[in-house]
Amino acid sequence: MNKPIKPNPDNPKKKAEFYSDSCKMAAVAIRDISEPIALISGDYSHAVDLELLHDALKEQTSDVLDGDASKIEIMLMVQSKTLDMLFNAMISKSLEAKHIESVRYHMDIALRAQNQARKTLLALATIKNPPQKQIVGQQNIALSQQINNGVTLKSEHQKLKPENELICEAKYETLDNGGTLKTSAANQNTKTVAMVNRRKNATRQR
Repeated sequence: MNKPIKPNPDNPKKKAEFYSDSCKMAAVAIRDISEPIALISGDYSHAVDLELLHDALKEQTSDVLDGDASKIEIMLMVQSKTLDMLFNAMISKSLEAKHIESVRYHMDIALRAQNQARKTLLALATIKNPPQKQIVGQQNIALSQQINNGVTLKSEHQKLKPENELICEAKYETLDNGGTLKTSAANQNTKTVAMVNRRKNATRQR
């Protein structure tokens, strides 16, 4: 007879711990799957002892925590092969179907199984070959680059853009290209204006 694991109804804390224990929940689920198989086949040897199943799950989780992922790799490989079997079975069903709705139904299951198999194999590959951590620092790499501060280099092969050039090439050169103007008398032909006599009491007209 199985020894079912049951939560303690009189202790709420123990009851909460029971339903939050992943191994116990998994053991109950696997036991519930095995019982219909035993009932259908009539062979009750398929029934799983719940206590032994719980202990086996605890042992496997301990192996994973210790760094042994071999059981996980086996599980993922078996799952991918099972999904591949489902894919091929649904493809065969779709080829035998006589109605387009049946073809679509079986093809939809086949493609879903194919996608899940791909994801399962991808997870397996990640466990087998985990991605390497890469630390990339900022690098300034200049190939054939020369920086000249304060020196203007020109060659006949160098093409210069007028809008990028300085107005004056020589340092402290004036922007006026003409020479210094000489002092000269302005308006030499202008004559002296004669004095204008105005009445003293004249009023300005506005």
